[in-house]
Formats: sequence, structure tokens, C-alpha cells
Amino acid sequence: MIWFLACVAIALWLTAHSAVNLVRDRFPHPADVATISICYYGVPLAICGYFDLNYEHMVFLAGFAADQSLAALSIRFLAIALVALHMGRLLAMRAPRPTLTRFAQVNRLAIERLRLTFLALILLIGAGIYLFGLSEFLSGYATEGLDASGSTGNAVIYITLEFMGLSIAYALILGMVTGRIPFKLLIAATMVILLVILAIRAKRLEVVSAFIPPAVILMSKRSGLNSAAARLVLGAGAIAVLVIVSALRADYNLNAQQGLFLFFSEGLYAGHALPGITERLQTQLLNYEYGARFLNSLLGFIPRFVWEGKDDMVYAGNLALKGVAPLGATTFVAETVLQGGWIAVALVHFLIGYVFERIMRFKDAWDDSLAAGFVPARVGAYLVAIAIFIPHFRDGIIPAVKLSLQAGVFFALVSGMRLIGKPKVIALPLPPGSSDEARGSVLSR
Repeated sequence: MIWFLACVAIALWLTAHSAVNLVRDRFPHPADVATISICYYGVPLAICGYFDLNYEHMVFLAGFAADQSLAALSIRFLAIALVALHMGRLLAMRAPRPTLTRFAQVNRLAIERLRLTFLALILLIGAGIYLFGLSEFLSGYATEGLDASGSTGNAVIYITLEFMGLSIAYALILGMVTGRIPFKLLIAATMVILLVILAIRAKRLEVVSAFIPPAVILMSKRSGLNSAAARLVLGAGAIAVLVIVSALRADYNLNAQQGLFLFFSEGLYAGHALPGITERLQTQLLNYEYGARFLNSLLGFIPRFVWEGKDDMVYAGNLALKGVAPLGATTFVAETVLQGGWIAVALVHFLIGYVFERIMRFKDAWDDSLAAGFVPARVGAYLVAIAIFIPHFRDGIIPAVKLSLQAGVFFALVSGMRLIGKPKVIALPLPPGSSDEARGSVLSR
């Protein structure tokens, strides 16, 4: 009991600290977003399992989720992941500040390239719906593609949605540089498409991922939208919309208790993967993979038209997880446990925390680089991390890594990120009283 409560206290304290940071910081830190995600997809189910809390007999979809000993092991893995994540972040904060050498130049070519990108994405959505089947697509959430063409269409639609979010965010960045947001009608049309697909398919994750990048860029502006009160209102509104969508999808008559349950339901159900995998490791129905799933996530980046049999190899390991995640959802932490127990959890999350902090160093040159007509490449990695990699923690290692790689390549191509000459300091005019850190910002051209 003492160890369980101590781990819960650690997890909740780190989560609360991250929640405060998300409201306060100009740019939400990926480590803080990851902390919220790890907690959401693990801690509530561990608490319910340990204390046998089963609201309306809907919390536990399998016996292992209600096992007290497995709940105790789950909370330890979660605490290790969260502590390692923040230790990696702290170490990176104490490392020498990196020199930024890759930028995208804002010019007429960049704007026209982005215009063509929007048009291509809108056409790609149409192609995805055609492959999926129009009648099946309009049938709602529960309908999936019935053949290979339908599966391809499904994949095309949802990766395109996330690409749309990155494109809108980049358009907003260009607007910050030029003083005018380009092609507002195309952006508006894209937003309408996102909302229509949310209404028809009730697929929350991909649409939420699409809205995160533009929201982050908008909130980074030093205006009323950046206030803590505005962020709280926006966050509460987003939660309310997701709960209502869940209620409509499940055909619930919504009340306060059911609303609270629906808010946690996705985390509770996806969280089954952690005690499920732990039980199978204990009973030797599963063996440690020692990083094979991370390797498969890299192989998954290869397009299907290049390697037709890719899925048979990349996703072969998922066959062993049947029954572990009753509704098909798994989690990043659970699959990391499968790679090597608590050691794998500590190492992987320490590395993630370190990388996240290094990515955030784009802030050092953000305002100066925009004033000079350049966009730091690390902002692309930042948007991919916060909008695609972390939201797909609920899908496991392979989707999170594969989709992030695809989105990273897409953003690099659309923005034209490149190495710009030999790094040198650009002396930009700064207002009186600027900090030494701001004066030491390094740009390359």
C-alpha cells in the first residue's frame, strides 16, 4: 500500500506540475504534454484496479485490469517512466546550448509551395474517401474499410488530416513573418474539412492532432490569447467537445457522472495494455522483444508500394497482443515494458525527455529568426513531437514513431528546411533591457 501510494503521489505531483507549465509557458513543452499523456493512459486504471473501483461495471474489460498486484506493478512502471522523462529533460537543460544551423527561408517560393500543398491535401482527402468508399465513409465511426483499398483509404485520410494541421500551423508562422496570413480561404476550407470529418467519423485523435499545431502557434503570440485564463477556457472547451463526441458515439444520455467517466474512458481502456502485457510476461506467454518494436517502427516508414509485404513483418508482433488490449488500443509505456522491463522504460523515457528539451531550444532564436525572415527547423520537430508523436502514445510504439517520421519528412519538404551556410551570429536590433540569452541567439545564413 505504501509503495503504491508513493508512486501515485509521484505521478500526480509531476502531472500537476506539468499541467501548470502548460498553462504558463509560451510554448507548451513536449515533456509536459507527454507527462499528461502517460498519466492519463495509466494512472486512473491502476488506481481503479488497486482499489477495485468499477463504475457501472464498465471500467474493467478483462480480469487482469482488476488485479491488485498487477495494478501495483503498473503504477511503478508509470512512476519510473515519468521520473526518467523529467531526469532526461533536466540533464538536457544543463547541456551546452546548441547552435541552430537549419532554417527555412520565408519568401515568395515558400508561400507558393505551401499554397500547392493545401490544394494537394484537399485532393488527397478526396482520394482517400474514394478508396475507402463514400457510403462506408458516411456510415460513421464503426464502419471500416472492407478490403485493402478501404484500408489504404482510411490511412490516407487520417495521415492527411495531421498533415493539414502542420500546414495550417506553418501558414500562421509565415503570417507572423510577413504580417499577413496567406490564402485564408484555403485555410478556412481545410478547417471545415476537419470539422466535417469529426462530425461524420467521430475520430477524435487525428482531428485533435490536426488542431494542436495551429493552436500552439496562435497561443505563442504575446496577446490575450496567451493568458492563463484563455488557455484554461480553451482547454475546458476542448474537453467538453471530446466528451460530447464520445457520448454521441456511444449513444449515452449525458450526465455529470457519465461525463466524468467518458472523459477518462479512453485512458482506462487503452490502459489495459500495461497490466495485460505485465501478466503475460509473468506467465511467459510473452517474451521481451529487446527493441524489435522500435526497429519495426523504422521499417514501417517504408511506403507500401516499395515493399508490398511490409505489414506482414512490421505488425507481426501485434498478433501476440490480442486479448491484452480489449478494444485494440495499446500504450507507449506498455509496449516499452515489453522491450525490456523497467530498464527499457527508464532508458527510453530518459532519452525522450532529453530529446524533447533539445528540440525546445528553438525558442532561443524564435523571435530573432522570424524578424530576419527565417524559421528554425527545430520548430518542425517540436510540432511533430507535440501534435503527432505524443498523441499517438495511445497507439503504441510503431504508429507513434512511424507517423512522426512521415510527418517530419512532410514538414521538411513543405517548409524547405535546409542547412544555411556556415553558422554565424546575426546582430539583430533588440530593445533595451533584453536578456543576455536573447542577445546570444544564434542564426545561420
